[in-house]
Amino acid sequence: MLRYLLIFAVLLSSAYCDFENIANALVDDCVNAITGDLYLKETDIVAEAKEPLMFNKTYLYIPEEEIKNAPNTPDLGLFLNPGWSFYKHLQADIGYYNYEKKTGRRLYIFDSNGTGYIYDFEEKHKKKKYLSEQLALRKECPDRLNMGRIITNAQSNQKNFSVERTTDRDLKVITPEKITRNYHRDKGANAPFFLKSEELLNGNTIYYSYDKEKRLSRIESKSKTGRVYGSFDITYFKGSNPKPGKKDSKNNREDNGWVYVKTHTGKQIDYHFKKRKPNTQHNDVWVLNDVEQTGFKQHLDYHQAKEIHFPLKEYDLQNDRKVSFETFMDKAETFKVKLLRAPAGKDTTLHSIHTFDYHFDQRFTIVKDAYDNQTVYRYSDKKRLEQVEKYQKIGEFQVLHDTELLALGSNGSSQEGFLHGKVFFNENNEPIKAYKFSYDDQGNLLQESLYGQFSGKCQINISLSNNLPTDNGVEKSVKCFAYNENNLITKTVDENGLVTEISYLPKTNLISSKFIKYQDKIKLRTFYEYNQDNILIKVTEDNGTLSNSQNIANVTARKIKVIKPTESFPFGLIDTLGTAK
Repeated sequence: MLRYLLIFAVLLSSAYCDFENIANALVDDCVNAITGDLYLKETDIVAEAKEPLMFNKTYLYIPEEEIKNAPNTPDLGLFLNPGWSFYKHLQADIGYYNYEKKTGRRLYIFDSNGTGYIYDFEEKHKKKKYLSEQLALRKECPDRLNMGRIITNAQSNQKNFSVERTTDRDLKVITPEKITRNYHRDKGANAPFFLKSEELLNGNTIYYSYDKEKRLSRIESKSKTGRVYGSFDITYFKGSNPKPGKKDSKNNREDNGWVYVKTHTGKQIDYHFKKRKPNTQHNDVWVLNDVEQTGFKQHLDYHQAKEIHFPLKEYDLQNDRKVSFETFMDKAETFKVKLLRAPAGKDTTLHSIHTFDYHFDQRFTIVKDAYDNQTVYRYSDKKRLEQVEKYQKIGEFQVLHDTELLALGSNGSSQEGFLHGKVFFNENNEPIKAYKFSYDDQGNLLQESLYGQFSGKCQINISLSNNLPTDNGVEKSVKCFAYNENNLITKTVDENGLVTEISYLPKTNLISSKFIKYQDKIKLRTFYEYNQDNILIKVTEDNGTLSNSQNIANVTARKIKVIKPTESFPFGLIDTLGTAK
């Protein structure tokens, strides 16, 4: 399958609980079965360090109407990149709800996962002293990246994304992951804001630098004390490729652009852009044409379009392999994927891996694999996945194999879109296993209840009410959770009474201690120690019964791991690893 050929990021994930790989609408992690949109996310190069940096590119087709209603925020400060995006959260722009009348100022900002937000941004009276204010969210932008999110934890709850206007020139953004992003602009009025730094919960900070043209020029990760862990340097060129041995007559025109990204270790990746002309009266646009690094050059090909956006048609994989996408234009004149082709064996021949049959009015999509087995995706009016039916082709018939049903928080409620339950049905449409979940309003999972016939002795079947399992006497297993102010898990309690308690360094996500308890007595304890840069230097594990790490009463077994980090650049990596008694 394509998922084994490409390294794509799955956006929907659970931070704490397994959830048994909750069904999501991304087919082979790249085609949204609900919207028909193509989504790709690739990590092209990594700056390996104690706080590693990843240079990603993301592809998402955006209809022209949405582009016209959004401000012009070219990624990397140079190329518009129709479809492809790099560090989309670098820039926050000022615009208007009514562009023609220039009324209703608003702030247009992205999260790093591509989700966009619109905030009210009214101009303050110049004679009044400026006061810090929390901006009011007007609406989320069309979330084509992860349409109709299902909330499974506080980190996937975009309602936890907040923006504070601290001065006329500064913004502070808090992400659902509790990352603090600091934006600044040198001018007022409608000048855009640029991301200057990201403060991570582990105490490290990511810094962003720009050249005179406000193009991203450097990214650095630094420790709590300001030591540089790793970096990217980004340079830009137009015209002929300035790299030695790369000049040729075909590339000596101004319709070629180059972006070079180099890590602190000397690794480099090159992005080659070419100007293309849409079929309409639009000006030429820059389109990503090639991505080149040591040993591999990836070429990208596009469908010709009348819009500013060129839908991706085909691009290269390693070992002379390709993947291609056949599209069509729906009633709204937006491109949708109808066929996905990729190599299925050792050769490079492209085969039909998935076909897509959309029924937008009835809110379901039929996806068929290479063997003609079909999967039916059913979704709500908010485009949230509600049910997945898997069939197996036997002769001329599609025979039901299993069904997964999702119960979500109701529209308009404080927990809209939260995953409250999940039920698995067999081929006879009988429920054989079911979950029930409860949350706080941040999205932290408080209780997970599993229902089913586990022991083989229970004869009671699962009963459902409003698509959720009921306590009708069927076997049930419960796990409970607690969290701190940073939405980090601090306690789990299993059905059998086993308790895990976790403490953190103040204002960080770094674990300082972990206790395993049974019947309210400590059975196993682990302590973690860090240096001035919050780098782990010691782990002590023993069977002591007291919470004080210095008290070794009743300890009969102890294991100590000592870690010595490097003191020369690159800082913080493991220099030596040893044990002590």
